[in-house]
Amino acid sequence: DASMALLPLNAALEASLDAQETRTWRVMLPWPGQLEFSWETAAEEGTYSARLAAQESPIIEYTLHGAGVQRANALYLPAGIYSLELSAGQTSLEHFAVSIAAVRDDAIELEPNDKISEATVLHAGAEISGSLQVEGDIDLYCFALEEPGRVRVIVSGAAGEGAYQLAVASTDDNRALLTAPVGGTKEAAEVYLGAGKYILQLTSGERFRAEPYRLLLEHVADAAVEWEPNDSADSATPIAENVKVQGRFDRENDVDFYAFTLDRSKA
Repeated sequence: DASMALLPLNAALEASLDAQETRTWRVMLPWPGQLEFSWETAAEEGTYSARLAAQESPIIEYTLHGAGVQRANALYLPAGIYSLELSAGQTSLEHFAVSIAAVRDDAIELEPNDKISEATVLHAGAEISGSLQVEGDIDLYCFALEEPGRVRVIVSGAAGEGAYQLAVASTDDNRALLTAPVGGTKEAAEVYLGAGKYILQLTSGERFRAEPYRLLLEHVADAAVEWEPNDSADSATPIAENVKVQGRFDRENDVDFYAFTLDRSKA
């Protein structure tokens, strides 16, 4: 809506809200980047809400309480026009200040990405920035491998051990091929995968704390490894005679199948 008032980036906007009043502003992001939402009010009591949306589709919603300065976790968004809606509860706000600090970053997750159809594309060797807003939030990424090999997923920036829970699954049947806690000193998890398309999921772990993270996917082509998924005879990894193949069990009760052919004269 072009008639909607514009909320400038990197500058505080001061206004007021009556009890149960809602006001909406346009937010124009000229490039992809990191956004940090900040809200300040002197009201001692009351509950207020903030909602950021793209074309009426909510991206994130915050509930704000009482006085002081409150900041939301970093949010990564593509270039576009957004709307910020602020609503007062039963208590009016005689004065508040709201601001959105924005820094350009071309290597980011693209919110929303909590559905497979909205998964952010991930390329091997290209590090990107992301964040989980609240406990239970999900970030989904998709990637493709043209050759089998070793895949190493590195999640850095999380201070706490087990801050995140990582999972990798095949797009063919959504079976989990790797599940592992990451964060703190344990930044990486590794799995052997065949050529194909995959989904990577990152969600909050046991010691989650809202803070930005950096995600990097490393892939080293190697035909002498098992090809996950290979937990059935139909998906068995082929192995040749006198060739050593490396494999690993990535989770409890994991099963690896291999298939080989013997020449009748050698049977």
